[in-house]
Amino acid sequence: MTIEHTFDWLFKRLQTPIFKPHSHDLECLTFIAEWVNREKEETLKKNRLFAKLYVRSFMYEMMFYKDLVISQKNLHKELSYPLELHYEIFFNRLNDVEYQNFAQSIGISEERFLSEFENDIEKLIFTENEKEMLKIIKGKWSKEKVTLALNNQITEAINNYKNLP
Repeated sequence: MTIEHTFDWLFKRLQTPIFKPHSHDLECLTFIAEWVNREKEETLKKNRLFAKLYVRSFMYEMMFYKDLVISQKNLHKELSYPLELHYEIFFNRLNDVEYQNFAQSIGISEERFLSEFENDIEKLIFTENEKEMLKIIKGKWSKEKVTLALNNQITEAINNYKNLP
């Protein structure tokens, strides 16, 4: 039996005006169900790394949203975006983290409701570190370097972990 024969048979049977189930109908449906299950198992075997990351991401979504349906919808929405968009978001967040770390290292507070005295101190700190601060604000990392680094890390991870259970 082939999948094509199974579908042909079922479509013909279901188009008849009076449909009485036939033993071959059940065989066809069983064949389709078994075929689909085999394909799912094979797909999962070939994509174990993706499955691991999917489960982990799904878990984080559930921890954030505290709702299974919203978490799944959000995860699937993220998966629908082009890879380049994920790289762009990562690039921006990486540079944000670099800025925050640098600002914290020189004593600039994340708090935005500062006293006049605290504002004056931050202005002085900014002036003393202006050159470095401007470099960090423009972005410590270039898109090209981030893309290359991500590609290298991804391919290394695939090569290192692709055969693990």
